[in-house]
Amino acid sequence: MKSGISCFSTPSEQVARQHSGNFYAWMLNGVELYAALGNQFRLFNGRNAEWRPLVFETFPQAIACALAGTIVSARDKRTVRRALLEKSGLCSDTLTNIDWIDAALCALMADRFGHGGYRQHGDAVEGYIVVPD
Repeated sequence: MKSGISCFSTPSEQVARQHSGNFYAWMLNGVELYAALGNQFRLFNGRNAEWRPLVFETFPQAIACALAGTIVSARDKRTVRRALLEKSGLCSDTLTNIDWIDAALCALMADRFGHGGYRQHGDAVEGYIVVPD
C-alpha cells in the first residue's frame, strides 16, 4: 500500500470461513498451502534469499506494477498482464484465463527471485511480499 499498489484487505480466517458464498475459498486454500509448504521448506524471512529451497509470497498486481514501472489499473488486468508477459519474452497464447496469466506472472517472479532481481515489501512480523526489481 505504501508503494501505491491497490490491494484489498482479507478478513480473518473465521470471517472467511463463515462467508455464505465461499468467496474467500482462494484465501483459505492459500493459507493451507502456505502452512504445508512451511513444513517442508524454509520461508523467506527478508534475509535468507540465498537458501534453497525457499518459499516466498508475491502478488500479481504488484508484479504487474513493478514490471510496468508504474501503477497499472487492475481493471484491465488481463490485457496489461498478458502484455507484460509478452514483453518479458513469454508467450501467453495458451493462458486462457486470468488465473493462468497470474500464475505465469508469479512463475516469472520466482525466476527473478532466483537470480536476485527482486524487491521486498513488509517486515519480519507480518511477512514479506516480493516483486521484480
